[in-house]
Amino acid sequence: NLNDFNLKGNIDLDHYKNNIIANKYGVSLLNGNANFNYSHSLDDRSLKLKYNLTKGIIYEKKLSSFNGLLNINLIDEKIEIENFGYIKGFNTTIYNWDSIYYHINSINEDILNFEFYSKSDMGDSIVFKGESISKYQYHISKFNGLLKQNDFTISPFNVEKENNYYSFKPVNCKFKNSHISLSGKVKNRSYYDINATIQNLNLIDLYSVFGKHYRLKGLVRDASFNIENYNNNNKPISTLFSYLSIINGSIDDIEFTELSLKSTYRDRRFLISDLSLTSELGKIKGDGWLNISFASSDSLFNSNDQVNINLLYDNINIKNFNRYLPWGHNSYGLLSGDIKINGTIRSPKISSKFKIQDPILDKIKGDLLTGNLVYNNQKLHFRNLLLK
Repeated sequence: NLNDFNLKGNIDLDHYKNNIIANKYGVSLLNGNANFNYSHSLDDRSLKLKYNLTKGIIYEKKLSSFNGLLNINLIDEKIEIENFGYIKGFNTTIYNWDSIYYHINSINEDILNFEFYSKSDMGDSIVFKGESISKYQYHISKFNGLLKQNDFTISPFNVEKENNYYSFKPVNCKFKNSHISLSGKVKNRSYYDINATIQNLNLIDLYSVFGKHYRLKGLVRDASFNIENYNNNNKPISTLFSYLSIINGSIDDIEFTELSLKSTYRDRRFLISDLSLTSELGKIKGDGWLNISFASSDSLFNSNDQVNINLLYDNINIKNFNRYLPWGHNSYGLLSGDIKINGTIRSPKISSKFKIQDPILDKIKGDLLTGNLVYNNQKLHFRNLLLK
């Protein structure tokens, strides 16, 4: 009877690949077996699938095992789905997750509730729990964990779905000793508009979470960002408005007491409206713009990218830069003046009008040295030098 029957069976998978599954769920290789039980009646249909998969690949990352139970029921034209289980030995570039527990309930592709718990071999953990409170609104009730010895907690918040966008009002986050607030809307990786404010964030702690090391270090005392991304005629358009204040930091081995930056980025043009760097070496202020790309699919610089930067510097202690100077003798003095950088990124022209108070170069000493410096076509020129 085709309107009333029951079907049981086993499925064995050996290096199974499916492009549709890979593109939608990121699962590119499956090994293992599954038992299923399908019941079919006039009004109801149900499928129970118990799977035990091993040595799989998800989002190009290997895992040891993927076990769980999938229940699908079709009742009165409603599809009810429950899926729960464990992922074991899921290794990423940064974290080796010993176990990941998941539990999802949905009706007709609308998620009712979901839970996610994970633990790594180094004590890292993530807890995530949410539920649907209406057809277009979700409540995230729990989101916290520990990453690289940095604890984080995100206060409960709501997410609303409208016009294919998921929007969220200010979400308060605590990352170790820092406070972060997020708001905005997200459609996918290509369409989003996010606002963020940050206080008291140690950059080294942040870098450790992503397994990265960057030259800029310090404490973000205050920062605000607005990031927009969308496609125009299949071309990604990104816009960034930012303000950043970092204290007690360093760039390589050059330490500073405060760095502040106001900037805008759009269509490969990074506009610096105000730059200020204060350190024991002196003070630098500047503004300008340069062409640069922050997109992972694009190179950082192109051969025809341009730069136009203006800098003012005051009482810079030269002795701290002896390792960078193109001559073998140590130099001393307090340097003040301006720098103009323009032309192409690959071959910029740099000009500076400077003065050095109490200059010393090898055995040459004076009260004041003034002059002009020009760097062009990989050649460094000094002009109109006057030593008093």
